Amino acid sequence: METHEGVTQSVSAIDALKEMNRVFHEEAPEYFRVPRTRPLAAQFYLLMEGEEDFGSYIQDDYSVGRITSRVRFSDAQQLSHNVPLIERALAEHFSGDDLRIEMTGFLKLMSDMERYIMDSQIKSFTIAFVVVSAMMMLLLRSVRLGLFAMIPNLMPILLGIAFMGTVGIKLDPGTIVIGCIALGLVVDDTVHFLVRLRRHLVEENRGVPDAIERTMDEAGRPIIITSVLLAGGFLTLVMGSFAPNIYFGVITGMIILIALVADLVVLPAALLVIKPKI
Repeated sequence: METHEGVTQSVSAIDALKEMNRVFHEEAPEYFRVPRTRPLAAQFYLLMEGEEDFGSYIQDDYSVGRITSRVRFSDAQQLSHNVPLIERALAEHFSGDDLRIEMTGFLKLMSDMERYIMDSQIKSFTIAFVVVSAMMMLLLRSVRLGLFAMIPNLMPILLGIAFMGTVGIKLDPGTIVIGCIALGLVVDDTVHFLVRLRRHLVEENRGVPDAIERTMDEAGRPIIITSVLLAGGFLTLVMGSFAPNIYFGVITGMIILIALVADLVVLPAALLVIKPKI
């Protein structure tokens, strides 16, 4: 454990046993080690059983022992990411038929919590994406148009995550929720745009270029105003001092603005190039 950066000290009953061995050999430094015989170790343990802290390191029947690793608080976040690596190393090099090692404590809890949150958010985003796609198809009464509707919704989120990776913002419990929240926000403008577009295409029997032009005239300004207001609201979090909130506001605001461009530029361009049959 002490080979990991941030771990300042690891303490167990073995340290007390070594110290006891040194004391009984006139405190000679070379005797700060485990006693050479099992009976001598047993005698030292018997002496230590009366100590107040002894029960926190070894269970009464000697079936369970504890090693406590002290960690600098500033390095706790990074160390929590290394917990799976540490567990694999313990299982590979130290565990066996007569020995089983389990990690517990604050870092283990942090690591398990982060993995659980990330797994659940990834599943939630996948489910939300599938449900929103299906709802788009039902709303627009067109499978093709429903799939086209997801272009300006998925692309900004992927670009937002790519930006996080580029500038070194890590996925954590504060930033992992951005995808689901942003998807629910940016889909609103797409609905406004495509509902009007379908009305011009189907009900008024217009061509794709003409339908897009009329849709831009009707929905372009409201879409721009709502997107800018939403992005501005999230970007006010930049003035805070709590880093996860700042990251959340910046990335969400950026995704909303990218989605605005995607709704008014990328989606119409894709419709004009591919020309799906509605």
